[in-house]
Amino acid sequence: MSSRKAVIMGVLVSVALTAAVPVVAQGFGGPRGPQVLFEELDLNGDGEISQEEMLNHHEGRFDRADADGDGVLTRDEMIAAGQARVEAGVDRMLERLDSDEDGAISQAEMEAAAEDRQERRQARMFDRLDADDSGTISAEEFEDAAERMRERRGGHGLFGRDRG
Repeated sequence: MSSRKAVIMGVLVSVALTAAVPVVAQGFGGPRGPQVLFEELDLNGDGEISQEEMLNHHEGRFDRADADGDGVLTRDEMIAAGQARVEAGVDRMLERLDSDEDGAISQAEMEAAAEDRQERRQARMFDRLDADDSGTISAEEFEDAAERMRERRGGHGLFGRDRG
């Protein structure tokens, strides 16, 4: 296996393992914030999320994981709930990345998706820097953006720590 494929496989395995964290720990936040699916918030399954559903989604998540309804989550129930989340994540990944719909993600599909994400990020960055929507970034727009970034990052500008 090439080192490139090993890196991609490592990323995929890491994503899968991260998604397998027990259901109790998920949804309560973490380094990246809550990890909640639309379907988990839409408690009545009507395709819309009400404010009540938003406020009560933790209850529904616990109840769904408590397979035998005894009011406690066993190790097996948490593993099953985590596995269900992993499967849902893999299904979403296949839906997004499997452009030829063969049920697998090739290296080319993975690279195309990464390039697409990078292009979207660069376009968003360009749009933020191009404050006057002229289609170009002037020195003034660039410096204004760098100053805003320094303020937010405590002395770090657009491209790392400023020197000077």
